[in-house]
Amino acid sequence: MRGALERDVLKVLWSASSPMSARDVRERVNVSRPAPLAHTTVTTVLRRLVAKGAVARREIGGRFVYEATSENAAGLAVRRVVAEHGDAALEEFLRLADEHPALRHRVRSLLGPARPVVEPAPEARSWTEVYLGPSDDRTPDDWTRWITDQSTGDVGGT
Repeated sequence: MRGALERDVLKVLWSASSPMSARDVRERVNVSRPAPLAHTTVTTVLRRLVAKGAVARREIGGRFVYEATSENAAGLAVRRVVAEHGDAALEEFLRLADEHPALRHRVRSLLGPARPVVEPAPEARSWTEVYLGPSDDRTPDDWTRWITDQSTGDVGGT
């Protein structure tokens, strides 16, 4: 990000525990400035940061609030590189990690333990399959026979 104002606004948003209104951002930025910024100046900076993808804007309770899209400047840099270069950037990073054991170790520690592969759940059987068996084993009158058996109490079949 270019400019001291953008940097100051991002620092305020990074330190915030929740999304902030433009007025709240202005108040926090003005604490450390000799001359206070106008509301329009701060909203212009926020609008530019939204356009750059560094800040997200959403409406809550009829007013707009802003929050950083990453936790720090490094996160913004990574987002920019990936946005510009896509998979090639990720492949290059992984190649770099493969070449440097310390970096590879750090990546593995950040990812955490390997997650087990979860097998997909078996397809749920229909209730007719549960009671009557697979559909290819049934004759057209099985359903009628089953209903009749249930109503007469002859559950063993005919």
